[in-house]
Amino acid sequence: GGLAFGPSLGHFYAGRPARAAATAAVRAAVIIGSLAIALNACPLENCTGEEETTALVSVLAGGGVVTGLVIYDIASAPASVRARNQRISVAPWIPRSSRSLGGMATVQF
Repeated sequence: GGLAFGPSLGHFYAGRPARAAATAAVRAAVIIGSLAIALNACPLENCTGEEETTALVSVLAGGGVVTGLVIYDIASAPASVRARNQRISVAPWIPRSSRSLGGMATVQF
């Protein structure tokens, strides 16, 4: 679950939920598909050498594809987040009724 949805959180934050959901769905499909192929090729009991090889190749290929998609999603998120952060401003704030110094942030959604 973390590999499928975690890298998309930056896009959710940046206000691009469609992109985040699409990339998470692709990763989830690759994970589920590669595990299904592996379990179909090599059931948990009585697995031969050739079946083990097919299962291993399936899991390794799926893992490679997911790793590439995670790297792409993480690498492309900063541009979306920078655009979102330009709409957030932080400024010092001094309350009128006390001698303390505080802070104030304005966030627009």
